Amino acid sequence: MKKLALFVAAIAFTAPLFAQDSTARKKDRRDERREERRRKVNDLIRQEEEGVLVYKKQNIFGVQLRTNGYGFFYEIGRMKSQRNTSIYSIGFSEIKHRKEDKSPNTGFVF
Repeated sequence: MKKLALFVAAIAFTAPLFAQDSTARKKDRRDERREERRRKVNDLIRQEEEGVLVYKKQNIFGVQLRTNGYGFFYEIGRMKSQRNTSIYSIGFSEIKHRKEDKSPNTGFVF
């Protein structure tokens, strides 16, 4: 009878420990997933800052306005593999020389 009582008491004390262990694992898994997502996002941000294409195709159009001129540019990027990309860029800009002065057109010519 004493052996049976000890056996039941041992099971009664150890059963809650297993239940607590499973919830801790779920929390750990959730934390691992969140940390993995954060790492992926941080890697994408770092790659974008370094100039690596994040998408398979990338098109960029821009206008540059300055006090001494202006410019336009267009850029096309294609990802061939994770480490190999091709970026083609064309630009047009006009910048006035610092010694150049604007003079009014006084003459009229046919």
